[in-house]
Amino acid sequence: MRNELLPEHTKEILTEMCRRVGVSYESVDFSKKDWFFEHTWTFVEEDDFRKWLGAFLRQHKYVGKGKKRGVDWGYYEAGKLVGNYGWRLKQD
Repeated sequence: MRNELLPEHTKEILTEMCRRVGVSYESVDFSKKDWFFEHTWTFVEEDDFRKWLGAFLRQHKYVGKGKKRGVDWGYYEAGKLVGNYGWRLKQD
């Protein structure tokens, strides 16, 4: 298993994350400290992305196929990434 995201995988993940809120990867300045506060998504959109990301992490061998704390390992690790770097949740 890999310990660190490869640069091309980071770009693919961020491109997909941007696509889901209707912006292009090129339009976001990822060098800004709080770039992830610039856009919002719903809980459902976030969870759908988390599922996609979990599958991506499994496919590229960043996680194993089993479970972690009773949850799919990919989904579990994706939750950490989304929690730290995901867009803000829309307020109801």
